[in-house]
Amino acid sequence: NGSNAQRFVDDIAKWGMGKSYNASNASELTQAFKEIVNGALVIDSPSTSGRVTLSPQSPYKQRNEVYYALYKSENYNYWPGNVKGFFIDYVDTTLIDGSTGQRAILFDKNGKSAMGADGVIKDNASSFWNNSILDGGKVDVGGVLGMLNNAPNFRNVFTIINNDKEELKADANLTNTDLGITGENQDNVRKGLLNYIRGYVYAEGGSTEVATKKMGDSARSGITLASYGCKGDSEEQDILNCKFSDLSQVALLASNDGFLRGYDVTNGETLYEYMPKEMLPIIQGLQARDTVSIERSRFYGLDGNVILYHDDKDNDGYIDSAEDAFAYVVSGRGGSYLYAIDIKDKTEPKLAWMISNKTAGFDKLGNTWSVPITGKIKVGDVITPVLIFGGGYDTSNDSVSVRHTDDVGDALYIVNAKTGDIIWSTTSNMDYSIPSSIATLRDDSEDELITDIFFGDMGGQLWRFSVNNGAVGNSLIKPGGGQQGIVAKLADDSLQQSRRFYQRPVVYKFMDEDNEEVISVSMGSGYRAHPLSTDMTDRIYSFRFPIQTDLANTKVMTETDLAVTTEDGQSLNEADKLDNGFVIKLGAVGNASGEKVISDAFADFDRIVFNTYIPTKTVTKNCVPGTGTQRTYNFDLKTGTSLLDTAFIETSVSALPPDVATYCNGSYCTIISDSSQLSDENSLPQGKDKDAFIVKTGEGKWVKTGWTDYFSLEI
Repeated sequence: NGSNAQRFVDDIAKWGMGKSYNASNASELTQAFKEIVNGALVIDSPSTSGRVTLSPQSPYKQRNEVYYALYKSENYNYWPGNVKGFFIDYVDTTLIDGSTGQRAILFDKNGKSAMGADGVIKDNASSFWNNSILDGGKVDVGGVLGMLNNAPNFRNVFTIINNDKEELKADANLTNTDLGITGENQDNVRKGLLNYIRGYVYAEGGSTEVATKKMGDSARSGITLASYGCKGDSEEQDILNCKFSDLSQVALLASNDGFLRGYDVTNGETLYEYMPKEMLPIIQGLQARDTVSIERSRFYGLDGNVILYHDDKDNDGYIDSAEDAFAYVVSGRGGSYLYAIDIKDKTEPKLAWMISNKTAGFDKLGNTWSVPITGKIKVGDVITPVLIFGGGYDTSNDSVSVRHTDDVGDALYIVNAKTGDIIWSTTSNMDYSIPSSIATLRDDSEDELITDIFFGDMGGQLWRFSVNNGAVGNSLIKPGGGQQGIVAKLADDSLQQSRRFYQRPVVYKFMDEDNEEVISVSMGSGYRAHPLSTDMTDRIYSFRFPIQTDLANTKVMTETDLAVTTEDGQSLNEADKLDNGFVIKLGAVGNASGEKVISDAFADFDRIVFNTYIPTKTVTKNCVPGTGTQRTYNFDLKTGTSLLDTAFIETSVSALPPDVATYCNGSYCTIISDSSQLSDENSLPQGKDKDAFIVKTGEGKWVKTGWTDYFSLEI
């Protein structure tokens, strides 16, 4: 009968982890099919590994609060997002030598374990900023979304036009052209769209009916923390010891709905929502919420991590009123924009400057995938704060699989971090775009000046430049290698060998067997624009370079100059080449066609940790569509062999692999390659001769590789 049939369908949906639908006519049936299709891609995911507050003096000392940018991937072009806070605590664990160490575990605000064994935040976990709601990792419940003001008129939502703040509401002093509006009833459409983006229901002419709370996703972005002081009873405390309730700190997040938002970490309230004027035209598309298809892609606005520069004159870790502080935001796939936001005022950010491909000197700027690195260079006699970034991404790589020369993105820029003025740039010998962020090394002087620059490009090449601190003009930066900066060529124009470098290299210093200091530069290739591609044979490379001032005659290496790890990771072929480095050939083991690197790696404590991605069609343990398999490689940098009994560990994933993260309490660091490693229900993967994912920090000399790096290097 009908009830038995309904129960049967409901049971199938339940055990298949899906949903059943009722339809009594053609219209309801059509709607049911639309919901089925649109729901097929819905996944709640943390966009990046959680972010913590670091000590200004030692990155191995951290606060216990951890912040996740969450998003829900849907089949619409407007994905929802949220931000939630939890705690990292450290629990005793037995190390491989029998001693007791400590590992990081994720807890909720009530002190309960928050991470499930499957790497998903538990449904019964309670994040910060809610009234005992069991919101777990659900994107549409709790977090900063739950704290968003119910009255849109009282939200600080604005753009900046000609250095003037303009609130986004129906009577804003904005033109139809500013919003990209064409067609009929333009004025009424403009009013409706402005009220919509503020939080009202869209209606031509501007409805004032409050809509559902919403904010866009940050699928490729994470929280960046700006600290302004410690108040109350702990006013004199440093950033690590300040009571959480007294901490004056803002969590900054860029989102694909075109906003940079600032959240007060103590209460989760949104302090401001700033949409650059170049993002205003996407409001129409966000409001339409169209279904994504091959012909219609999802929307991208501000699509990258926020980077900070803070001139901390008193070295207390806090942004004071007399100190310069800027947040840098890129648009990524959202366009060719780089914004510098003055964040000296905690609640009222201002646009300091903006660079685009229309700015003089930046005509080679592509989509700004290369999130800038900050640091200091001595230009003549002046210690100058700088931003260094690649030319970005040429979107022709979306449609052409084989390696080819690019029209834009093939440039390297160094600009003044305060003014945006070009200090030095080059396009010389550059045929391929540079979406990768830049890796740098610094000296051990008080000013920690940048000495070396490394990056990869879309042509499978590794570049090195050295900084001639104290020089000016063209002599400030010197190219390495025998070909004006190129130190390794690792691809060709065939489809199989069209290797691309999207991710930033990880740089590490160590002493070799001859007691000589060596620079290790490790990087992985992968077609990030098409993660499901299986056409290329990708690699993990770990090069070794001498520290030297004259790079002009450096040999340009190829893969044949490197030792090759065996498939089990336990030894090397052509081990005599280890002085140049080693290579891990991806996809060589099992059904791993298309294995690639599309997330950031980690290098420290004499090891490198990479996550790779293998596209597959299904997860066999249930009926849920799966997007692939994650492999984690944990290798000894000195020997070129795995710290595990195997070459890698393997995990099924429903989203792309995360960046490798590390959580530290001052004595021990836990390397997290998969969120399930933050669950107290799981043991950490065991090492072979020593612990692979727990490290005792010890004492040492720390050499930072860039102001935006989370972890320094022990030498």
